Amino acid sequence: MHYLVGLAQNPRLLAAAQPLMTAAEQTFQTTQAKQRHFGELQYAAATWDHERRVIAKAEHTAKGSNPRFLVTNLTGVAQKLYDEVYCARGEMEN
Repeated sequence: MHYLVGLAQNPRLLAAAQPLMTAAEQTFQTTQAKQRHFGELQYAAATWDHERRVIAKAEHTAKGSNPRFLVTNLTGVAQKLYDEVYCARGEMEN
């Protein structure tokens, strides 16, 4: 079974994504244009029996930073999975 599910942010995930978030903010400060940076990390919540792939989206706009996290076992490019699978599913539900 394949999955791609939103994951609530927590201090450990935010710390792991900090370099991405900093890069997005710095680029925003230079361009004043919305920035979205994507990355991946291996993460295991205390109740999980093993680490899983987490996609991190570090977005920065005039309103500030907007990090998002997804846990998945799908292969592929992080941004493509976020935009074309995760967001598309949400739009379909709307």
